[in-house]
Amino acid sequence: MRRLLGALVAVLLLAGSSQPVAGRSVDELLRQRTEAVLTHNEAMFTAGIDPDASEPFKAAQQRLFRNVTALPITTWRYDRDHLTYALDVDQRPTTKPLTFRFTEHAGRWYIADDKPALPWDFAPIRVDRTMNGLVISHPGDEALAARVLAELDPAVDAVTEVWGSGWPRKVAVVIPHNPDELRELVGPVLSDVAGIAISDAVDPPAGQRVVINPDQAAPLSPVELRVLIRHEFTHVAARQATRDTAPMWLVEGFADYVAFHGSGMSLRQAAPLLTSDVAAVPTDFAGPKRDLAYQQAYSLCLYLAQHQDIAAFYRSHQSQVDIDVTGWREFLRQAIG
Repeated sequence: MRRLLGALVAVLLLAGSSQPVAGRSVDELLRQRTEAVLTHNEAMFTAGIDPDASEPFKAAQQRLFRNVTALPITTWRYDRDHLTYALDVDQRPTTKPLTFRFTEHAGRWYIADDKPALPWDFAPIRVDRTMNGLVISHPGDEALAARVLAELDPAVDAVTEVWGSGWPRKVAVVIPHNPDELRELVGPVLSDVAGIAISDAVDPPAGQRVVINPDQAAPLSPVELRVLIRHEFTHVAARQATRDTAPMWLVEGFADYVAFHGSGMSLRQAAPLLTSDVAAVPTDFAGPKRDLAYQQAYSLCLYLAQHQDIAAFYRSHQSQVDIDVTGWREFLRQAIG
């Protein structure tokens, strides 16, 4: 007899089943899979794969095992519909949803299929380390990974100089293999950006990753890539202090303030679309005027930083902020004419 069950369906059927042994055998399969990863036992891992599964799926599972055992894992546990894990740069474990399809042969359960959801599911990976973090990438992206790795430690130092030391100062950067992986990590709406900082949880933060889009980031100049990485690292550092009510201009403008801080670039160089004709704080960070909105937000934080500690201002203004637009406009007139 052969039965196929999706992970969530299996939970429902087995939880209410009069055959608890079958339920335990699925759990035992997942415990075995967990132990195999933690002990680097490939034979144990592959023993849980459906013997009737397709050869491509079996090969993908072998690649998955070799990928995850190359990661600096501190926590790893499979459950029926999720994975709990942590890398050594993480302060605490995070949970990611998984979709398994289980099959039974003669009372023994196997994994017949799963849905790729994490970087190590898609292609062979490489992990490059530095003092303050790591870069997870794939063959073919070595050049971009090397550029990102070279910027990682200086970016952590630059963010700490402005934000302070009250953040982990360890960052994991992911460079997706292809558009499918990018969409799985950040969603389709954001797949046209050069980089984005994501987090599985916010308070406290967990599973924070900076995702670099190779199609958008590879062509960037050294200065542009440096600004991108420091901008996204600022979001990582400020994540726990950032509330849903925080004005977008402050969230993004502060990240750009940190990114350009100490660069030696003038406001005109950093914000070429900017004019002094401003009437209100920017709000269109997703539409056709997105680039202008970011540049206005940066200039506004630069203006505020003339009069106060901008990091302290960020921490204390996580809701509506009253802005002296006249003063900002005059600052722009003096800075860019």
